[in-house]
Amino acid sequence: GFLSVLATAAACALELASSGTVPLNTALLAITLVHIPIGLGEGLINMGAILFLRKTRPDLLVLDRM
Repeated sequence: GFLSVLATAAACALELASSGTVPLNTALLAITLVHIPIGLGEGLINMGAILFLRKTRPDLLVLDRM
């Protein structure tokens, strides 16, 4: 979800900084600010899909407990 998007963005910033392309603080700020709305949008899409399935096919969301 949201944290995985930010974690991968931070990893990309670390890679850019370690290669000498840009300073770490610049890369972290730029990449993180761009990926915050992406993470929020991903969360909204997932929430919408789960709500849709809950209304139309709730059997797909039931966990089989043994």
